[in-house]
Amino acid sequence: MLLEMEKGQFDSFGDLELFLACSEPAVRRMSGREPAAKKEIMDELSEGQRAACLFRVLYPASGSEKDFRAWLSYLLEQPSYWDGVLGSLRFFGEAAMLSLLEDARGVVEQANRGSRSGAAIEEGELHGQIGFLYESFRTIVPESVERIAVYIRSHPDQFVRLRH
Repeated sequence: MLLEMEKGQFDSFGDLELFLACSEPAVRRMSGREPAAKKEIMDELSEGQRAACLFRVLYPASGSEKDFRAWLSYLLEQPSYWDGVLGSLRFFGEAAMLSLLEDARGVVEQANRGSRSGAAIEEGELHGQIGFLYESFRTIVPESVERIAVYIRSHPDQFVRLRH
C-alpha cells in the first residue's frame, strides 16, 4: 500500500510532515477496526511502513503528560501493540526511546500493583516519575521523527510511489 505523491511534494516535506504523510493513511484505515482487520492492513505494509505506523501509534502520547500516561496504560494493556511499538523502535534504532519506554513500563507496573488500572500513577512520587519521563519523551520524540524521516527519504520505495 504505497502512497502516491509528487516528487516535488515529497522533497518539500519537513520531517514531521513526511512521517505523518507516510504513516497516517494506514492509521486512518485501521481506526475503529477489529484486531483481525488491523492485522490484515498491517500485513499489506512494507517493513518500513509497519514500523512507521507503529511509531505513529505512540506519537499522540507527546501531546501532554496526561496523554502520555493514558497511552502508556493503553499500550501496556494491549501487549501486541506494546510489542509492535517496541519492534518499530528497534527497526529504526531508537535506543533512547526504547530505554525510556522500558523505564516507563516499570513505573506504571509498580504503580498498578494492587491498584485498578492506571489509577495509582496519578498519585505522589509515581506521578512525579511519570512527569519526568514525559519530559524526556517530549525531547526524544522530535529526534525520533527526524531519524524516521531520514529512513523514509533513504528508502522512498517502501513508502511512496513518486510521480515525476
